[in-house]
Amino acid sequence: MYDHLVYSGLISIAFLCLTYSDWAARNGWPVGHTLAKGDSWPKMISTVFMIYLLTGSFIHLQWWSPLAVIALGLLFSFLIMTIFKKWSQIIAVAGIIPAAVASIFLTDSVISAFL
Repeated sequence: MYDHLVYSGLISIAFLCLTYSDWAARNGWPVGHTLAKGDSWPKMISTVFMIYLLTGSFIHLQWWSPLAVIALGLLFSFLIMTIFKKWSQIIAVAGIIPAAVASIFLTDSVISAFL
């Protein structure tokens, strides 16, 4: 269960990057230039690292793990946006690189599984 929480916590940062601009527009919060564009670097990194984490959870944990990771990740990102409101975009942009690096160290054998 601990592994599912770690994967979900990491993937919630990716969900923040991908969903903040829509959520902010609905709530009237400001959106920075970095997250306003659809092809920004945090959104591209988030997409790649979400696929990597979901693959890693499938390989390292049970076959149903990606479903649990997605559900918990969406819940965590919703809680972060509800608690921190407009400041959650700073958490998303500042946290995406450390989260991506942590995911590489967490699932280092994902790469070796395909080699």
